[in-house]
Amino acid sequence: WVALICGAAMLLVHAMNSHASAAQDVPVAVVNDWLHLLASSLWFGGLAGFVVVLPRSNLTAPQTGELVAAFSNYARAAVAALLITGLYSAWLHIGSVEALMGTAYGRALLVKSVLFAPLLVIAAVNLLLTRRALLAGKTRWNGWLRGLVGVEVTLLIGILAAAALMTAINPARGVQAMRTAVAAAPVTAEANPYFEMQTTDDVMAHLDIVPGTVGENTFAVTLIDLDTGLVIDDASLIRLRFNNREVGGQSELRPELQENGVYEASGTNLSIPGDWRIRMTIQRPGEFDKVLDFEATIQPPSTPPPPVIDTTIPLSDRGAAALLAGYGLLAIGGFFGAQTRLRRLLSGTGVLTVALVIAGAVSMVTGAALVYGGSGSITVRGAWARPAPAGATGAVYLTIDNTADRLARVIGAETEMAARVELHRTVIEGEIARMQPLDTLEVPPGETLRISPPGTHLMLVDLQDDLIEGETFPLTLTFESGEVVTLDVRVQMIAPE
Repeated sequence: WVALICGAAMLLVHAMNSHASAAQDVPVAVVNDWLHLLASSLWFGGLAGFVVVLPRSNLTAPQTGELVAAFSNYARAAVAALLITGLYSAWLHIGSVEALMGTAYGRALLVKSVLFAPLLVIAAVNLLLTRRALLAGKTRWNGWLRGLVGVEVTLLIGILAAAALMTAINPARGVQAMRTAVAAAPVTAEANPYFEMQTTDDVMAHLDIVPGTVGENTFAVTLIDLDTGLVIDDASLIRLRFNNREVGGQSELRPELQENGVYEASGTNLSIPGDWRIRMTIQRPGEFDKVLDFEATIQPPSTPPPPVIDTTIPLSDRGAAALLAGYGLLAIGGFFGAQTRLRRLLSGTGVLTVALVIAGAVSMVTGAALVYGGSGSITVRGAWARPAPAGATGAVYLTIDNTADRLARVIGAETEMAARVELHRTVIEGEIARMQPLDTLEVPPGETLRISPPGTHLMLVDLQDDLIEGETFPLTLTFESGEVVTLDVRVQMIAPE
């Protein structure tokens, strides 16, 4: 018993420092890994004991049959525990057929599975045929048993080798996520797009500079009539005059009207890094010229950003997997517990039964916490955006209600209507509105976050299509917890009531 307790504790320490310890739901991942190790140790160790004892024993055939029967009884519990915990671990660390077939971790698991299948067949033969033949006094089955056990041990050595490889390499889910991120990562230097909006009299002017670094840039000017909310497309002249505040010198660029209602021009006017003043002059028939000054800090082109590797598993999937694993472990534990008398709880089957119940309870509690999340929930409502032409920059406003007892943190957003979605906060300095990027949006427990102009918003960079009043488009928010919320954004001029 001292050896058993010490061995179980050592396996727990190993599980707490294995791949399972890096999972999002550490308790259920660690306890399942521990049960997997415990079941395999008891089963594999028992087989090793057969190899050592049988050739040196003088047991009769019926005595050997009783030994096989006793071992097979708790080996069934070990196999059941291995199957359930193995399936959970495969889902946790692999997650897709592509990762299973295309990574070293996945192929190592395939090798384990291929070796495990005949192992089950031999175990079934020993349970159903060998045991009965030995109990019936058929002595020749002693030799067959030693041969079958020898094959089992050989297969187990291969399984252990594959398992050792899996512990030494990265899990397939992470490898596949890295490949996906690398494939989607830009091959060019990271851009630093500039966007600023200013108003004068009845005109709102947007200035977009892409990529926003030293060298060739595209300058896009969008003009909106504040009285009507419509895009202005009758400007007779848009002039951008560039002045570097440190070096001096001037250059000029005249964007021209495009089909999407945006005035665009390209040039190398931002030729050196530093602080630039960009003076925009707007001429319209029958109106006085309007002059706006934009301030931009231009940096040299940076190196391409490292790929963003996202191994986040949705909250609902994690909860469902933990609940399924818990149901399975408790069901198997209950089955063997009902067959095990109280005085035999200290036997091999009894030890595994207790371990199954413990692991099942932890999985169930963790799964229930993930699915129901305590009390309350996270609700996103009232999403809207103003009309804007394709190629321009838009903004989404919405309300997040957090009635749960945990912090809700938005870590990303995406939509097919824009090249990317960024979290921004508008800061008014004097009469100039400046955009400050945000990494996350946080909603404390029991509170509501209202994202409305002119403050925080979700910026739609490089609109892929026109945002037309009265229409809707989908937007997906990703929370740090793994929860993903998809909602419809309505295009309208004013905020919904």
